[in-house]
Amino acid sequence: MVVHNGKPPTGVIDGGKIIKLVKVIFENETDNYMKVILEGPATYVFTFSKDQEKTYTISKGDYTYTLYGCGGSFSGSFYAYHNKVKTFKCP
Repeated sequence: MVVHNGKPPTGVIDGGKIIKLVKVIFENETDNYMKVILEGPATYVFTFSKDQEKTYTISKGDYTYTLYGCGGSFSGSFYAYHNKVKTFKCP
């Protein structure tokens, strides 16, 4: 256990003050396999089987996404915050 007098030790950075991480639930409500690329505060690539739900911890903020599946590619955007549920459907 590290004990200090209220001040972080020299050279230690509190990552929680720099980047906020949030739990986001992604739902693939299609009958198709899909790949989703998120671009925003960070970049992520996720794959989903048909009707699959996954929970990820990602950086909080605004994202654009490109979805590959449903016979083509589609884009959109959303804001990632704690317990956000983002559902992907074929257009």
